[in-house]
Amino acid sequence: MKEKFYLSDTYILFAQWENKISDDFIRLAAEFKSFGITLVPVKLQELDHFLNRRQVPVIILTKTIKQYQTFQALRKKHIDFYLKTKKIRLFHLNSFGEIDVYRPLKQKGHYVSLNLPCKFRDVAIRVLSEYIENNIEDKRWPGGRRAKLPQMGGE
Repeated sequence: MKEKFYLSDTYILFAQWENKISDDFIRLAAEFKSFGITLVPVKLQELDHFLNRRQVPVIILTKTIKQYQTFQALRKKHIDFYLKTKKIRLFHLNSFGEIDVYRPLKQKGHYVSLNLPCKFRDVAIRVLSEYIENNIEDKRWPGGRRAKLPQMGGE
């Protein structure tokens, strides 16, 4: 029996390199739809229209050298700023290895690099686990636990 997990009003952004929707997007969107999450295609130049107060997960898939070069150019213009201001949580699926500049952000959980080839089901589960972990952290009380007073009286 397949266990379903649903989140209300949730979406994850998927970076599109071209005007047409890719096959990778369709397959990945189907995986997220089984969990009740909408995958939204967006160009990296238009990313700021989708950002709001909370941190938005963004998936970037770079399979070819041309896509990687485009990513590097846009990284310096847009993505670096969004990551440093904690507006996005970047999931980078690529064949080229992780980016050294983002190593401190990886330790804080703002950047996740996944190597290709990989199964789209595994990607969906990994993104969802990071997303849920992030939302639980946002709702945790920052003050800690209440201190206990010592027992008064004889033993």
